[in-house]
Amino acid sequence: MTDVDGASPVSAPVSPRHVVVAVGASIGGVLVHNLEEFGPSILLGPETWVPVAITVLLGVALLKHASTGVSVATMGWAVVVIVFGGASVLPLPIWPFTPEQTLSHYTAHAVYALAQLPLLWVGWRGFQATRRTH
Repeated sequence: MTDVDGASPVSAPVSPRHVVVAVGASIGGVLVHNLEEFGPSILLGPETWVPVAITVLLGVALLKHASTGVSVATMGWAVVVIVFGGASVLPLPIWPFTPEQTLSHYTAHAVYALAQLPLLWVGWRGFQATRRTH
């Protein structure tokens, strides 16, 4: 069986424990940010469940069908969240809103961005492991 990119999938290039911890940290960052910024009602909205679902699906894919493509997608998702989660706190003219400039707002975004680093790391480790097999 081959991956979309033509590579044979590799089983568990990253420790399952590391994947679970990385997924948990990523989701924790989303929850901390959304609760701080919007309150508990946001937990049922797409602003929460879409990133949580994407993160869970990537984690399951890393555990069940580890491949270069899945690892790159995981790294890509982590980078998107880090960049946009981190940059959206800045009062840039590209945003259709004016972000609050308070310590709690900056802290929420820092937690959100930093919580993605373990996901980026497991994606990178998975990428390295799948590349070594080819």
